[in-house]
Amino acid sequence: MRIRWRPRLTFRRKLRARLAAEHLRRAGAGALALALAGCAAAGPSVLAPKRQLLIYRNGGQTFSVSSPSGGAARALGDASQALLSPDGTRVLALSTGQSRATLTLYPTSGRGVARVIAQLGAPRFLPDGTRLRSWSPDSRYVSLTANELSTAGEESALLVLDVHTGHVRTIATGDFLGASFAPALPDRLVYADASVAQLDNNESLLYETEANGGRTRELTRSGLASAPVWGAHGIVFAKLLRLGSESSSPLYALWQIEPSGRGLQRLGGFASGPPDAGSSGAALWLSADGDRLVGDFYSPFQQVEVWALDLAGRHRSTRRMRVAGATIVAEGISRNGKAILLKERTSGASEIVSLDWNGTRQRVLAYSAGDASWNH
Repeated sequence: MRIRWRPRLTFRRKLRARLAAEHLRRAGAGALALALAGCAAAGPSVLAPKRQLLIYRNGGQTFSVSSPSGGAARALGDASQALLSPDGTRVLALSTGQSRATLTLYPTSGRGVARVIAQLGAPRFLPDGTRLRSWSPDSRYVSLTANELSTAGEESALLVLDVHTGHVRTIATGDFLGASFAPALPDRLVYADASVAQLDNNESLLYETEANGGRTRELTRSGLASAPVWGAHGIVFAKLLRLGSESSSPLYALWQIEPSGRGLQRLGGFASGPPDAGSSGAALWLSADGDRLVGDFYSPFQQVEVWALDLAGRHRSTRRMRVAGATIVAEGISRNGKAILLKERTSGASEIVSLDWNGTRQRVLAYSAGDASWNH
């Protein structure tokens, strides 16, 4: 038998170890908090994109990729929906047919070929109703919703696709009102879900889970929660406070909660309709530092209103974004929070534009285009 030699601890090494243990004991929670803060600070580094890009639909079904300013555009392929990965290296495209929904991964470098990584169809899924929701920060997972067949019949399912393996996992079933990954590793997911019983009681709750569906935890216990987005300061979501009537608009408020389920606080309220999950599968977007938010909400006249919220400091400001002579829909916000990605429609023409946070300067990124997303 081979014996592995292990050096004995010298007196000095024992003393150093003892002093270090005593230091940790005295520091207690403070040292632990500093360690956790260090981990949290290191986590968001996965958000730094390798390429900053913009994707959008050209008129029909064709998606194109370009620089964030709209230059050097190149066609990718046809799809009903497409999302740019956070690192900017890939685009996941969804194509829906009569018998199956196809998920295709496109490289953005111009090198390599597109490849089908998963298909959803019989006997497990119905292709109709499949929708991409969000990427994980490390560009490995994508959340999506689909109609799943079971012994109980047809029901909506929240799925997570592993783009490395093509494996699709069912995370939960119910009625889903949005999903968003944590902005830093490890890969975790928050989603709004209402079971059949909860729907009878007008309840939609927030849940937090791992990418594989393990260790699922309920974050809220009552209310109509929807459109969660996970940011640097916590999870922001919309909540219905008052139903509308013929003479008044419904009242929605934005709330924030810690991933642990604690620290629930109201961010602001305004008279508007429910959140509108647009072409990117999201209704709310946060800047990387979590200080600025932009969202799409239905107006009482079933038009989309764009609202911007400045969450930094003690006095939060809420305002509706407007562009003279045009109807607008938000498609995203830049990482630094200085620009909002919009779809702007004037006289029947649709353009993708970048609007500065103050709403004073805009730049056209693509003409006759829509359904955009970026990682700028």
